[in-house]
Amino acid sequence: MFHAGHQEIWGDEGAKLEVVNQGLAHLFAPAAEVHPRFFHFWLYLWFQVFGYNVLALRLLPVLFGMLGLPLIYVLARRLFARGLLARGAPLAAYAAVLVIAVSPFHIAYSQDLTMYSLLFAMLCLSFYTLLRAARPRAVERPGDWKAWALYAAVTLLALHTHYYATFAVAAQAAYILICRRRALWAWVAAQAAVAVGFLPWLYLHYRLLAGQAVDQVQDLSLGNLGAILRQGALAFTVGATFPAAYAWLGWLYVLLVLAALAWLLLRRGTREMGALLGLWLLLPPLLVWIFDIWLQHFGERFVSMSLPPLALLLGLAISRAGRLAPPMARRAGPALLASVYVLTSLVALRTWYFDPAVLKSRYGEMLASIAAQARPGDVLLLDGPEQAILFRIYQPCGLDYRFVSPDAVNTDAAAARDLPALVA
Repeated sequence: MFHAGHQEIWGDEGAKLEVVNQGLAHLFAPAAEVHPRFFHFWLYLWFQVFGYNVLALRLLPVLFGMLGLPLIYVLARRLFARGLLARGAPLAAYAAVLVIAVSPFHIAYSQDLTMYSLLFAMLCLSFYTLLRAARPRAVERPGDWKAWALYAAVTLLALHTHYYATFAVAAQAAYILICRRRALWAWVAAQAAVAVGFLPWLYLHYRLLAGQAVDQVQDLSLGNLGAILRQGALAFTVGATFPAAYAWLGWLYVLLVLAALAWLLLRRGTREMGALLGLWLLLPPLLVWIFDIWLQHFGERFVSMSLPPLALLLGLAISRAGRLAPPMARRAGPALLASVYVLTSLVALRTWYFDPAVLKSRYGEMLASIAAQARPGDVLLLDGPEQAILFRIYQPCGLDYRFVSPDAVNTDAAAARDLPALVA
């Protein structure tokens, strides 16, 4: 919650406020915004209470981000509760919570008026309910449909949070096919229920989604895949605001994650767990790479579906750090590695909170500067309707304004024709 209002509202956030500002009917209009509406629904309710108070609005994604902490804890306990890891499961779960609690990526998007902190929580809950529904004892009891119904409901809400949640569901499908084939038909039935709740909205929204594609199509280059993996890996470990000269530290955490994954896969008792985490970690970026042929636009948030498994694997690596240390330092190993991770996170967070270079928007600062220079009788002419929501939030008191068509000022001829009347 610290400094949650330091970033001004920016473009994507403004688009969501524009949706919720126009009433409940507009909220569910397919053409209103490019994303599904589960997050928008909560934002609509929140907006009715707090209006345009930026800090209060940001507390909604903060709460979703905080909800991710107990959810990743219970997911880790269920994952690590059996076999070789049973004794160390609590420590691994607490370490995973620590990774997320100070993650620069998770904190930044938990202070952003977008759906990514909610997506993190919903994916943790989806995988948790999947593991409960697909456990061997449940598979042997055909009447245990409630666990699958709960899984289907949670997964449906995850898809209504962000379309890219589909890529995490693809990882779940691969896990069921490889490790839990006895639960295949129950999983297919659950996915049929998800499809009934999701495909009608996708059909209504398809025209707007298709308009997001870029005409220029690039081939599937390994360089582009490497860029996606590199950007996501560094953002998830040391954060996008970590000093570039020392970003190589992020690769040490990536090596720890891969070492933990390899350790799970090489042991029979933990191989299934490793398969689940490996598929969840690696399949979504691969699918994003393929989908990027049409979108031609990538940000590390697009692979945020892989943040939970990375945190789980890094938490496992931290919890077992003492095994690699000399006998005298074995108890201190996890604490030392966790402390190093916290320190690197604090370096990135210091930049995020206090460096003006990483501000996403300075629209409010610009309007404050205009208001300081305004004289009585001045009129502010705004030539872009897309800034209406931002202007409403940061509007200077007492300054008259008019929204004008961009066509009135885009060329010298139009300005000569229309500006005299506007000024008058």
